[in-house]
Amino acid sequence: MLRLFTCSLMIGVSIMLCDAQGEVDRLSIVPETATIDKFGHIYYANVRQDVIKVDLDGQKLGFYSNNRLGNISLIDASNPLKVLVYFPEFLTGVMLDRQINETGQFDMINLGFGQIDLVATALNSALWIFNSHQQRIYQIDHQGQILITGEDLRLRFNARLEPSKIKEHNGRLFMSVPDHGMLIFDQFGNFETQFIKTGIKDFQLSGNLIIYRLEDKMEVYDFTTFETKLFDVAHIEPGQKLLWIAENHVAIVSPTGITKQLLQETN
Repeated sequence: MLRLFTCSLMIGVSIMLCDAQGEVDRLSIVPETATIDKFGHIYYANVRQDVIKVDLDGQKLGFYSNNRLGNISLIDASNPLKVLVYFPEFLTGVMLDRQINETGQFDMINLGFGQIDLVATALNSALWIFNSHQQRIYQIDHQGQILITGEDLRLRFNARLEPSKIKEHNGRLFMSVPDHGMLIFDQFGNFETQFIKTGIKDFQLSGNLIIYRLEDKMEVYDFTTFETKLFDVAHIEPGQKLLWIAENHVAIVSPTGITKQLLQETN
């Protein structure tokens, strides 16, 4: 069981999630795998490629281990009842329930696709994928049947896109393309609009907000009011990952622990 270790920082209060020996599950966290669901539960992989689920008080809620499929590139908890864990080396996805027990697997090769690096869950229990060779997004079911075929994005942008992440949220699909900004598609995979903000590799979605980090600033963009809030995160190391909780509170995920802080808005 995890216990809390509290200390004071220059900004807010930090709560580190530790075990009885003061070590985070005794194995280092891989920060880039960390994500948070709509209930405030945090999921992350450790260096052994185990998946851990904890709440914001440090209580461990679940554990999943599968070290036969290589490294984890993605944990998608958009639907906390059907969590996706993707292992790109074997082009394999694992589906977990809310206790993060395995409920199924899929293999992109067996589904009829080749190298697929970007995968996301859809609210209809299907999957979104980006086919880099064809430059199209697809929605498929877990048997490989194509439900939605997107347009050839080369024709729209006159370039081959190299997106870094896709994620469905509130009936839309968001795709970050560092050289082009954020592309937004409707629930049928039709291109809607482009958020011109280059350099975004990773992002989080919460309500009407797009949250991302660019260098020493964390930006929170409201895509209904078109307003942006800026937060100074220069004190947070590049290898750490920020997860927006609510009301300027974030979780900071590092290899040695997870802390909570209140950020101060800046100009």
